[in-house]
Amino acid sequence: AININAIIQAIKLLYNSYIHNKTAFDEKENGFIQKEVKLLNDSEINELKDHGLISSENPNIFISPKSLFITPLWFYRTNYAWYWTPTEPKNDDVDYSNWIIIYPGCSLKVIGGEWNGLEPAKRNIILIHWLESTGFDYSRLQNPTRKQLEKVVASLENGLDALAFSSGMAAITALMEIFKPGDHLITDADLYGGSIRLFDNINAKNGIEFTRIDCSRADIECYIKDNTKAIYIETPTNPMMRVTDIEKLAKLAKKHNLLLIVDNTFLSPYFQNPLNLGADIVIHSGTKFLGGHNDTLAGFVVTNREDISEKLRFIIKTVGSGLAPFDSWLILRGIKTLGIRMERAQENAFKIVKYLQSEPKVKNVYYPGIEGTENYEISKRQARGFGSMLTFEVESAELAKHILKFTKLIPFAESLGGVETLLTYPCTQTHADVPENERIANGITDCVLRMSVGIEDAEDLIEDLKFAIDSYDGYLGQHI
Repeated sequence: AININAIIQAIKLLYNSYIHNKTAFDEKENGFIQKEVKLLNDSEINELKDHGLISSENPNIFISPKSLFITPLWFYRTNYAWYWTPTEPKNDDVDYSNWIIIYPGCSLKVIGGEWNGLEPAKRNIILIHWLESTGFDYSRLQNPTRKQLEKVVASLENGLDALAFSSGMAAITALMEIFKPGDHLITDADLYGGSIRLFDNINAKNGIEFTRIDCSRADIECYIKDNTKAIYIETPTNPMMRVTDIEKLAKLAKKHNLLLIVDNTFLSPYFQNPLNLGADIVIHSGTKFLGGHNDTLAGFVVTNREDISEKLRFIIKTVGSGLAPFDSWLILRGIKTLGIRMERAQENAFKIVKYLQSEPKVKNVYYPGIEGTENYEISKRQARGFGSMLTFEVESAELAKHILKFTKLIPFAESLGGVETLLTYPCTQTHADVPENERIANGITDCVLRMSVGIEDAEDLIEDLKFAIDSYDGYLGQHI
């Protein structure tokens, strides 16, 4: 067996030697790399010999206690267990295409050595790249499973870098840290209520100013000020499904040197890629379509700019909101079926929209795939699909509440993007914290229901809705 204690003692000896002699080190994000080589003196060589790490016959060769190696023997540990390999472990050498390992440890360290012998007369060795980090020292900074997920999401969005966070709101919270007190952001008036809550109660308190407008219709240029730094949109919006022309807005943002941030949760990278249209940053609630099973939380920030990536990498390691390894694995699992889920859910959405449009008790249906609307034309230009999110308005608040109570197959629940169809009541759930006057101005009344369409049989879903709506008249008669 490998004598671990001997290895540890030898490494401590080498480390103390380098520090004592003030060897220069380059500090990297996750560790240190030796900048210049330091030769060991005779007494240090003798101690290494005592530990069996230098051959007495040839002091130029660094060996393991088990056998002689001319090539390096790399030792590493994960969660207090030590392992060894005859080749240097490289982060990018692992092929994750067919299998994924969950690395649950919080401490992930590689300690290794690579050496070149000098002529025997000098009686010393050179240790190169000793104490070099693999980038997986501590899971708050980075984890192999999370890194693989980030590579996949960056690839899906055609981004330079993607960062995985513990939730969608954690992603947005971290992103807001790239701004400073006194900065001004223009945001869409129709956003997820949690984003508005964050902006109004946390970011505004920290000195960031917000102006909310309908970015799909307003003349945004009129609202740009000297301290404006970014434009923040969702498209389609949550819950009123308004669609903003990303390419047109990106040109305006670049004209004024502003960042364009797009929340792409509703369409996912399967149907839409805002970075290709000129956006600088894309946000996802990975909990939704990317995960696809309503069984984990995750969030992503994707960018095609190196300067933004560097800022966000510093923020994620500092605030500690990175996605955990097991949740990373769950999202990777979900992404494997993203395409087939998005296609099936969209197919169901079209059928449900058609039914709702024919239902007399439904006053309005909001869905980007309805032909003859401005939303439809913009969506055709910038997206490859219309998604499976829809919103509809019924004739009364009482009917809306009745539907939520009397559907049997479709749960009344707050989320979206999973394989199950869900009904949400925005005025008391997703947008409960939005000021009432703003909520009503955006069309989010107590008659409005939001539906995330899943992959069940479409006819079953329609029958469930039809039963709930048709039963309302009889229910009213019994309770008058």
